[in-house]
Amino acid sequence: MYKVTKREITAQGEILKVKFPLAPKPGQFITVLLNGKEIPLGVYDYDEGELSIFIEKGVVRDDWLYLKGPLGSPIQLDGHDVVIGVSKGTLEHDLHYPLKVASKMGLRTSLVHEVPSNIEDNALVLVSLPEEEVSLIPSHVLRKSFVYVRWVKMNCAVGVCGVCNYKGSLPCIEGPFLKGDRLVA
Repeated sequence: MYKVTKREITAQGEILKVKFPLAPKPGQFITVLLNGKEIPLGVYDYDEGELSIFIEKGVVRDDWLYLKGPLGSPIQLDGHDVVIGVSKGTLEHDLHYPLKVASKMGLRTSLVHEVPSNIEDNALVLVSLPEEEVSLIPSHVLRKSFVYVRWVKMNCAVGVCGVCNYKGSLPCIEGPFLKGDRLVA
């Protein structure tokens, strides 16, 4: 159980800060237990032992949270010169931490709202969009991307139940960012 140390209200929701001893890697997620349900959440930020998560306004009323994590597979940023985040609106919070870490590594980073048509060979593209918008990404771009598969239900978050199975992958352990070529039919 972890104490909420700060709440930042934004137009889309709240950013909750929690003292958390386990540093996540870019692309991993945590779960929070609310009203008897385990809810997967992306890591908004992590700095000096403080975890920041984004959640809808009013969902968390308590000052204590049950958290599990970090979970999932980290994104490998090594070997890239550029990291491009593609997202819109409230889903941008999924990309904040990976882009911050990439920037600290000296990589060029950007957050855009349109899928780029041309991508440098040594670029990594991270996508957090609704499923219907991901299906509109040209396949040559999607194959070079990692997509946050947020539209699947992750019950156990450790690969046991299989509920999150999406096109033969388990986003709870292989993701939540899956390589785009796994999503191309």
